[in-house]
Amino acid sequence: MAPPSTISADAERDERRLLDRLLAVYDAQRKLYDEVLELSQRQCELIQSGAPLPDIREILIAKKACLETISRLDSGAAPWRHAWRANRCAWSAEGRAQLHQVLSEIGLAIENILACEEENDRALLQHCR
Repeated sequence: MAPPSTISADAERDERRLLDRLLAVYDAQRKLYDEVLELSQRQCELIQSGAPLPDIREILIAKKACLETISRLDSGAAPWRHAWRANRCAWSAEGRAQLHQVLSEIGLAIENILACEEENDRALLQHCR
């Protein structure tokens, strides 16, 4: 019986390493997006309660810091994303599914943030009237 090919073992190891890096970055981003959503919800509560502008500004500053961190994580992951895309056909279905799952979660978090921000805009306009 012939020994298993080291090429496939190497490819498996490379995929796992790349996938682990991407999943770690995307998980960190998802957590930050969740934090942005919580901050956006808190912002809405402050606006609706007529809180002073400096209190609302603190929330905006915190959201901006989260978004800047997300951007830095995204920039740092660019080489890994490129490597994943370049070899996507060679990666396992399980790896592709894991990546798809976390990206779907991020997309949902972003959609929730956008909906909350729309509500914040409406509340702020109502408050200004």
